[in-house]
Amino acid sequence: MRRLSSLPLALLAAFSAGIQAHDPGHHGSNAPAHQHGVGQLHLVIEQDQLHLELQVPADDLLGFEHAPSTAEQHAALAALQETLQQPERLFRLPAPARCELEASELHSSLFAPADPAIEHGRHGEHADISARYQFRCAAMPRLQQVEILVFDLFPNSQRLVLQAITPKGQTGAELTAKRNLVDL
Repeated sequence: MRRLSSLPLALLAAFSAGIQAHDPGHHGSNAPAHQHGVGQLHLVIEQDQLHLELQVPADDLLGFEHAPSTAEQHAALAALQETLQQPERLFRLPAPARCELEASELHSSLFAPADPAIEHGRHGEHADISARYQFRCAAMPRLQQVEILVFDLFPNSQRLVLQAITPKGQTGAELTAKRNLVDL
């Protein structure tokens, strides 16, 4: 699988930073505050490509945010990585759009090998997990909706704040288990 292009999601990050800069309730950096139960979903459509980026607190997906310390936690982390490598379990794309995964990337401090000298004092820190996916859709006009399945797999993930750039323009929404469809 080839390396993920970062340009479309970088454009979205710039877009979201602009929105936050104009939000009187937003304080501090451009990164959203770490809040359990709340994640981010960025979606960009560019020509025949669909880019999705999911950013979620590790606690929402694993039930913990520190380096795994038990066999059960190591197994949970390995199972999560396996699940995140299967985006069809997280997102349902319409078959007529003929979308094929071209690239994916997973990022989290939890995925790095543990260094006991560093981990000793870090149990109070918050960890996030980021999963990025790039699809090529042979029939992009048929991609009219994306169903978000994250809530079914991870009940602690209660909300996803959607930010999207599509040929129709820029949009945002709040997704939940009961409102899990993104209309494109």
